[in-house]
Amino acid sequence: MTKDLGQSYDLKRILGVAGAAILIVFVGLVFMLQGNEEIAAKEYYEVRVDGKIIGSVEDPEIVEEVIAELISETFEETGKILEIESKIEVEYKVDSDRPESLNIPYFKETLLADNYDYSVNAVAIFVDGQEVTVVENEFAAKSVIAKVEEHYRDILSARDGVSVEELFIEEDITFSETTALPEEIKSEDSALQILLRGTDKVEEYVVKSGDSLWSIASKNNMTEADIKEANPEITDPKRLQIGDTVNLVVPEPYVNVYSRETRVYTQSIPFRTQTVYDNTMWPWEQSTRVAGVNGVREITEEVVRLNGQVVERNVLNEQVLREPTTRVVAQGTKEIPSKGTGAMIWPLQGPITSPYGWRWSSFHSGVDIAATTGTPIKAADSGYVTTAGWRGNYGQTVIIEHGNGVSTLYAHMSSIAVKVGQEVSKGQVIGYVGSTGRSTGPHLHFEVRVNGSTVDPVKYYQSQ
Repeated sequence: MTKDLGQSYDLKRILGVAGAAILIVFVGLVFMLQGNEEIAAKEYYEVRVDGKIIGSVEDPEIVEEVIAELISETFEETGKILEIESKIEVEYKVDSDRPESLNIPYFKETLLADNYDYSVNAVAIFVDGQEVTVVENEFAAKSVIAKVEEHYRDILSARDGVSVEELFIEEDITFSETTALPEEIKSEDSALQILLRGTDKVEEYVVKSGDSLWSIASKNNMTEADIKEANPEITDPKRLQIGDTVNLVVPEPYVNVYSRETRVYTQSIPFRTQTVYDNTMWPWEQSTRVAGVNGVREITEEVVRLNGQVVERNVLNEQVLREPTTRVVAQGTKEIPSKGTGAMIWPLQGPITSPYGWRWSSFHSGVDIAATTGTPIKAADSGYVTTAGWRGNYGQTVIIEHGNGVSTLYAHMSSIAVKVGQEVSKGQVIGYVGSTGRSTGPHLHFEVRVNGSTVDPVKYYQSQ
């Protein structure tokens, strides 16, 4: 006959009150009579675990007692109820070749070995009715949910001026007692990560102009390796075409946390600039009469977030803490007396390498006069210096106002010999040839302007 001990055991029935003697109760024991009723000289009980013979005993109750001890020892050491899933059989035998007596320590180790299943009491966490993970007990389950909320609360509260008014998990969270293999039971931190990360969801991204595998990965908080793994068909990333679709594997959390916060912060109010005109100052002169100071406003807003991302923002209150101070700038309007003689001289002797007018699809507003670096440049006529310094593509530049709406410009200088506001005479050296700014070599870019518009210097000279 065979006695099947592969059942689960109720600890309350195995453990007596306050550590009393162990009471063993086995359910559904099956005894099978063997065909041969003759009793040989050697009677014994063969013990098998999942079909493997591991020893023999003279009395089947020995096996029951060992299993009870194992369950009791496990509970005392771990506080967990051990449920043995392995099939344990005790079969009556009459045979002259009896196996060795059961090695009790080995028997216990066999039942607890990794290749035999056993489970312990645990608590499952359910999200909207779906089992998501398993933890040690209900206390751990409640702690995990509290940590989910704490995770987002800490992120939000870390910002200055933020007060979290409300925070809740949208899904219905429930717990249920269950049994699980020890390796299936998650620590609180592991269970937290499972709830926060959830499962992988595949989204499609449509390739736009200028996209690359790197830029797509960067936009979606992924790596190029992640995208390549999700799109094995992309063998040559350089051949991405506008309109192609790329799979994005993104996390989809099991729980969604909504939060409502109030945030108080200050914002700068830019100052305005007011220009006043002063006829005692030259047109190229400018001075600040009153320094501008930005104002400050305090803003209180309500922010609603889903999993930390803003979904709604409303301004609750706005208060000006300091009004901005207007910047007052004085601009000179003093009329420039006519200093020009009306008859200009050529500022530099040398060939014209680029005339006035259209060239290479752009308009050339002056003439280029070639000369070696350091060659002196002369004022074409008498007047006042209104610009002396760097002027974008022109490089080192001087502009002279001659009166009657006429001015001249000298660009690409290696160095400047005059300063703003200085009165110069016709023929006076004002700087030296160079190649500063946007220039292909040493030369002087020379312009003549009448009432603000450039004219062809050559024709202007011819008309004098």
